[in-house]
Amino acid sequence: MSVANNGALEVTAYVTQQDVRDIAVGNKVQVESGQGVVTRIAQALDPLTKKIEVRIGISKTTGLVNGQSVIVNFARKAPTAVASKDATLTIPIAALKVGADTMTVFTVGTSSALESHVVTIGTLLGDRVEIRQGLTSDMRIVTDARGLRAGEIVQIK
Repeated sequence: MSVANNGALEVTAYVTQQDVRDIAVGNKVQVESGQGVVTRIAQALDPLTKKIEVRIGISKTTGLVNGQSVIVNFARKAPTAVASKDATLTIPIAALKVGADTMTVFTVGTSSALESHVVTIGTLLGDRVEIRQGLTSDMRIVTDARGLRAGEIVQIK
């Protein structure tokens, strides 16, 4: 990894396809002499390096300079839904059911029945997608929508 952009320090990292599955925008990152957060994950593999670019915004640092090589430690576990007052809600792409005119996501209601919610999506972030409208962070989201229909009764394991 190397430090780039002295005005607002940023670290550029390159990770494998396997590693990127455990990284999500918003995850915390430990940098040698500071802390940061994942701000961007490239949507495609670089054809030359066979790696995926990850950008890390540095929030707390001591002594990093432009061009410096650093060691980073990613918080590896990506949450199933990430949201806060100012954060963006993201879900696994597999949770989307794509129709002819709409995209929907299933949630589990209080009676264990599947409820369908029409959503507006944003940016693709690796194996996750940003949800701009249609869901709230307190909903119990079904992470794989294949073969499901609204109203079906489900059992949570």
